Amino acid sequence: MANSFDVLAGVAVELALIVLAGMVLQRILGKLSFVPSRIKLLPFNRGVLLKGDSVVKVVEPGYHWVTPSQSLVPVDMRTKPFQISARELLTANDGVIRASFGGEYRVSDPQLYVTQSSDAFGALYVALEKVIPSTSVEFETDIILNSPSLFAERIVELIEPRAAQYGLRVTSLEVSNSISLGWVMKHVEPER
Repeated sequence: MANSFDVLAGVAVELALIVLAGMVLQRILGKLSFVPSRIKLLPFNRGVLLKGDSVVKVVEPGYHWVTPSQSLVPVDMRTKPFQISARELLTANDGVIRASFGGEYRVSDPQLYVTQSSDAFGALYVALEKVIPSTSVEFETDIILNSPSLFAERIVELIEPRAAQYGLRVTSLEVSNSISLGWVMKHVEPER
């Protein structure tokens, strides 16, 4: 006959095995069945509910039930800063300036932000890198140096359609540390 310690140890081992089997069964059934999970979105987030590759809807902050066939992608709606380091730019009067830029952007359309690019801000940054030099040739050196806000406003105006494609919006842009580097020397062919 077994003593009480052996009986207690046997019961403990059986309970541990039952709990372990229950956990394994829950994991397997959770993946196979339609047991929804509850996900909380914080106040500064919106969620894009996806089923496969298609968007079901955009949801507000709070608790949401998500089935195993769905996924909920949280999108941070807060304003985020960015910086573009010093660039040498040609101006309308053949001047050369060096300018840095700083600004802020935020997500304006969570659905586009999630579906249009795997790196929406990276795509916006590349677009800014192209728009800035093409915009600088619209302004004379003195205007960029003395009224940088006009230059920045024009850049934002030109970048807005591209930003909107990715569900983003540039909320502010400032030109900083702009200095004149002189003028471009044009090569003139000598007369013969």
